[in-house]
Amino acid sequence: MFSKILVPLDGSPGSETALPTVGALAEEHHAKVCLLYVADPVKLAVEARSRPGTYGAEALARAGTGGRALLEKAAERLPGIDVDCEVRFGQPSSVIVEEARGSQVDAIVMATHRRRGLRRLVEGSVAEEVERRCAIPVVLVPYGQEA
Repeated sequence: MFSKILVPLDGSPGSETALPTVGALAEEHHAKVCLLYVADPVKLAVEARSRPGTYGAEALARAGTGGRALLEKAAERLPGIDVDCEVRFGQPSSVIVEEARGSQVDAIVMATHRRRGLRRLVEGSVAEEVERRCAIPVVLVPYGQEA
């Protein structure tokens, strides 16, 4: 039985692939949903340096505002479900695991690329890292497919 489900979204259209699965689980279990957007300050700093006249604080503020808007739009796709929206800053897999533990969620539902080979080695897999570090169920929905 799930009472609270964590759903990390990264802003890509593929990450929202998990929403129909979350909606079905939340309805079936009368669960609350926590949508989470994690902005990586390291990536934001690199992006800010590549744009003349842009500063780190501006990039952080823009990421926070954009993340909040993204989550609110995603919440609209879960009508009738109790939804919280959280924006955090840090390394994505670590923040997701910390949020899951701190918010006492019963499950995590997230989309995954399921990268293989060299791409996985170079780019890593947030979903794989979360799956490895969590003791709670992690439901992975492949990007572009609805479960």
